[in-house]
Amino acid sequence: PSIAATSLSGSDALPRQLHTAAQNPLSNSYRTSDDRFVSIAFLQSDKYWPGFCNVTGRSEWLDDARFTDAAARSANAPVLIGMLDELFAQRTLAEWMPVLASQAGPW
Repeated sequence: PSIAATSLSGSDALPRQLHTAAQNPLSNSYRTSDDRFVSIAFLQSDKYWPGFCNVTGRSEWLDDARFTDAAARSANAPVLIGMLDELFAQRTLAEWMPVLASQAGPW
């Protein structure tokens, strides 16, 4: 899609989104403890949020009023991005791979 968009717009590149400014924290990249990155792309974040929380050991986030649905997560995006930064920084990419592979969301 990025290649098609640049062709249509006549530009060489699309503007980059700042990590901390993502409106959907579940469509963003996060640094792992070994200085690698995980990119999650849960465009249908309501669909993938429960499974993600459960496999990452953060089921308590499901009861957090700030994150109950996509609109709430967007309104509280800076907070959730910070929490996800801390979460992904706890493990290496190799450690995250089987965890993320055990849930349905694309990554």
